[in-house]
Amino acid sequence: MARNPVQPERDPRERRPEEPRDDRIPGTEDDGPNPLDTPPRMPPD
Repeated sequence: MARNPVQPERDPRERRPEEPRDDRIPGTEDDGPNPLDTPPRMPPD
């Protein structure tokens, strides 16, 4: 029963840091001087 909760927890945890990093690079280069468009895209709930 511990294998089920351990596998799904590692998936969302490793994908969380990779999703914001990929969105931050294209969002900052396209927006550049637009700090209002970057903060709302960071929290992709």
